[in-house]
Amino acid sequence: MASAVAAGVGTALVLFAARLGYLAWKGRVTALEARGIVAADLAWVTCTAGVLILRPDVLTGAGQWLLGALGLFVLSLAELKGFALRRRARDVTVGMA
Repeated sequence: MASAVAAGVGTALVLFAARLGYLAWKGRVTALEARGIVAADLAWVTCTAGVLILRPDVLTGAGQWLLGALGLFVLSLAELKGFALRRRARDVTVGMA
């Protein structure tokens, strides 16, 4: 069961990275695409918190710290992306974009 979950998470991360690579290659990201990326980041953080709260026994102490640190890092990236989206929306509203 654990290996199937790990394989699923790994596959999802590879697909997410491929999508991000495509968007970077495309050069222009729509607000909807950016919101989708933020939503994926927040889903990762939510799942991380769920594992740490509901199933901490599946990880070693070091694994718990690493997963928690990674979750905080992803949360900070999501906040920065959200900030950029809000700033972009504000700039478009006042005609700066």
